[in-house]
Amino acid sequence: MASEAEHLAEWDRQWSVVTVNPDDFASWESLLRLAESAQGPVTAASEPQTIANLRSVFDAFLTKFPLCFGYWKKYADAEMRIEGKEKAEEVFERAVSAIHNSIDLWIHYCQFKVDNSQDVDDVRATFERGAQGVGHDFLSHTFWDKYIDYEETRQQDPAKVLKILERVIRIPLHQYARYFEKYSTISASRPPIESLDGGNEDYERLSAGLNTEDKDFEAQLRQKIHTLKSEIYLKTQESVHKSWAFESEIKRPYFHIKPMDEAQLSNWRKYLDFEENAVEAGTSEVARLYVLYERCLVACALYEEFWLRYGRYLVVKGDFDGAKSVYARAADLFLAAGRTELRLEYAAFEEEHGRIQEAEAIFAKLMENVPGHVETLYKYAHFMRRNYGIEKAEECFVSSIAAVSDEKAKGFLIASHAKFVYSTKGVEEARRIYRDALPLYSATSKSLVLQNFLFELNLPPTSSTTGGGSGDNLDPARIAWEALSGSNAFTEYEKLMFGHRYADFLNERGTDLVAYRAVLQALHLNYRMPTAEDALQGGSGRKRGLPGGDDDKAYKMAKIGGVGGPVTPIVAAALPHQQPNAVFGGYGQPPVQQQQWGGSGGYGGGYQQGY
Repeated sequence: MASEAEHLAEWDRQWSVVTVNPDDFASWESLLRLAESAQGPVTAASEPQTIANLRSVFDAFLTKFPLCFGYWKKYADAEMRIEGKEKAEEVFERAVSAIHNSIDLWIHYCQFKVDNSQDVDDVRATFERGAQGVGHDFLSHTFWDKYIDYEETRQQDPAKVLKILERVIRIPLHQYARYFEKYSTISASRPPIESLDGGNEDYERLSAGLNTEDKDFEAQLRQKIHTLKSEIYLKTQESVHKSWAFESEIKRPYFHIKPMDEAQLSNWRKYLDFEENAVEAGTSEVARLYVLYERCLVACALYEEFWLRYGRYLVVKGDFDGAKSVYARAADLFLAAGRTELRLEYAAFEEEHGRIQEAEAIFAKLMENVPGHVETLYKYAHFMRRNYGIEKAEECFVSSIAAVSDEKAKGFLIASHAKFVYSTKGVEEARRIYRDALPLYSATSKSLVLQNFLFELNLPPTSSTTGGGSGDNLDPARIAWEALSGSNAFTEYEKLMFGHRYADFLNERGTDLVAYRAVLQALHLNYRMPTAEDALQGGSGRKRGLPGGDDDKAYKMAKIGGVGGPVTPIVAAALPHQQPNAVFGGYGQPPVQQQQWGGSGGYGGGYQQGY
């Protein structure tokens, strides 16, 4: 056995590892094993420092990985040995707050209450809380079995059992049929009124038309009740069969650090679509949909799209407190720091609801965690404009441009700054910004060149279109086209498309037909449309000027403004279904690797991890 000094040295070493890299799951497991085995199981008789170490590592680990229900159970068991049931109950309460939809965790907590509480009402209240948390889960039969067994075996209260079963037979569960069988068996030996939800009211309704003096009255009443319950059974059966198409495809219903395969992700998307449509059609309860979302967010906790989807659904339904909870859990606990889309939406949500300081704090954390992220800097500048004025926005643009080292990002921010300045100080000041920046970044920043081109073409005319002159910014537009057509950042296809936009501009604004015709001739001579053969070449298409990837998306963005239309920023907000990278031409949201939390293939510790 290692000496105390050796044990402490190893403790310090492993603690430093998880401090430096808190995503290293395997090191956390190793540290937990070390804390639990310091001279045998930790008990009240253990050294105070040993107990303190155990608590500190469990607290830190479960803050980082709250979905690991098996470790909550381990922690509660340890506290039961150290300080007794009150401390263990505190851990269980923290656990069900952190992961309220874990079937296994609620079963453990309810069993703990059954074993350690003499207050029947307290035990039943815990079961009821569990029923609210997991009772609608398709696989919650183990929880309901525990609840029914308590009332049937411990309390020997068949009326309570019947009331529980009355609820359960309406829930589409994996083992729905046996609950109906049990319900039928028990109800046959109980007074008929106990089988009626509405009590006396239902009793009066069903007994109407029956002769209460008839010796077969009770049999006839029971037959009516059976018919009513059979309809419930058939409805539940239908729901189960529809759900099974999706449930049978769920291979990993629990949290895991490894990436989930696309087939599983697709199944969750389709399942959520199905339940949302069922709720809208009135064939399912919204409680079932919320339970499904929460189940999904356990299995897919590291996937931003599902958090966004749930938050947006709750916003549409007007559940703003629920949406805030979803955004906060995702941003603060589960998503990697580099995941920006949800956090930007969270900031917008907070601003929309008047929580300006909270929104600013989200922006600040994002800029700290993902420095130089263009979409964040761009949106932050306009957040400041809306809430603190033009001067603050100007400061944000200037400081962001100075802080960003990537030239593509810098070019985009300069172009955004120019459009902002145009709206506040006028055309010439905006042109000055473009004029100063183009010689420095036109070779590397496609966005800067494109935005300068669109800026000039989209300016409103300032003189008669028949009177000629330079009022229609023909010279600046020509210079902008020359910069774009001479840039290696654009494909042939893009130059052809933007060239036709320039030709349209000359046709609509200019008076020199020769110049207009010369541009068209140059386009026909220098560029060509892609052929069907080009399209079949797949990956080589980009080299031949074919539409594809980020370059073509830039053109599509340019088309949004329309000739002569308003100056339209090329930002993700304009294309809500595009990834930021597609919009910002490669310098938007950086790719984020799935967090590598060790190769343990689960949570380790010999526990089969569920929800």
